[in-house]
Amino acid sequence: MTPPFLEARGLCKSYGRPPRAVLRDLELELPRGGAWGLLGESGCGKSTLARLLLGLEAPDAGTILMEGQPLRRWRARHPGGMSVVFQDYTTSVPPQCSVEEILAEGFPPGGPRPGAGDLHALMDRVSLPRALARKRPHELSGGQLQRVCIARAIAARPAFLVLDEAVSSLDTPAQARILELLRDIRGDMTYLFITHDIQAAVFLCERLLFLHQGRIAASPPREDLFRTTNPIVRDLLDNALVFEDGG
Repeated sequence: MTPPFLEARGLCKSYGRPPRAVLRDLELELPRGGAWGLLGESGCGKSTLARLLLGLEAPDAGTILMEGQPLRRWRARHPGGMSVVFQDYTTSVPPQCSVEEILAEGFPPGGPRPGAGDLHALMDRVSLPRALARKRPHELSGGQLQRVCIARAIAARPAFLVLDEAVSSLDTPAQARILELLRDIRGDMTYLFITHDIQAAVFLCERLLFLHQGRIAASPPREDLFRTTNPIVRDLLDNALVFEDGG
């Protein structure tokens, strides 16, 4: 039997003194190639879970397997196999570097140095005009700079891409263009799309994960979302609708 692409068992994580539990015996399985939305109220641990799955932090307890292998071993065998795009695109790029220098950072370390053709192909993939190759971050719009961050993240052709509130800082038209881009370029990548925006998650993701009190409380398919009777999901849906009605 083929193991899940990503499997988390009994994940626990606490912070502070006295310790405050953020994740409690969390269980999660993701298949290869899907787009999964991760939603929940502010402070529920969405970004903490992402950092654990990326290997940026270690859990207090529990295990994370990638294709049946311990996370650390899988990462060592798949350099560039995981990547992330953060919300704060303005501070996630070196301000003194050009677009092409920023993109070059995303290629696997130790591999051949990317040439102009490689960088142009990457820019084409995220619909970024080649004329911007020598521009600095302050010369770009927010949507353009986030495209640079996405291009850098996919340069190594990762199998797993985490998008942590990756569109929430953009204005509405730029959000829509980035979401369309993410849907178009996914290919066989597995996405974990962390957001507070249910509409964005529904647009991009086939299945939604709802994090509540440190555990995955529900994981409805997109088509069943608005028919669910799960009280945690209903509460988030109702709050989102109230917010929209209020302008």
